Amino acid sequence: METCLCPLTRSFRPDFVLIRQHAFGMAENEDFRHLVIGMQYAGLPSVNSLESIYNFCDKPWVFAQMVTIFKTLGGEKFPLIEQTYYPNHREMVGGRLGL
Repeated sequence: METCLCPLTRSFRPDFVLIRQHAFGMAENEDFRHLVIGMQYAGLPSVNSLESIYNFCDKPWVFAQMVTIFKTLGGEKFPLIEQTYYPNHREMVGGRLGL
């Protein structure tokens, strides 16, 4: 009898997913954006929208969306702590772009 040394491939098709953590982190091997893109590509339903999960991979993008809400509702209804955006590390030392 022959022994097959082929890797075993298993697959499954979930009905829907619930994502409970960030898809992208700063530590090594914490980039799962490809999985979110794959689920979106497959049309897999999700409890929380895959678009929102993907958007949360970029924190300045999220803050920019909150600034839009702040400008619409005002500081009384939507208080927001002021932050400064730096497009790169050189701007942190020399320039400042306040939001």
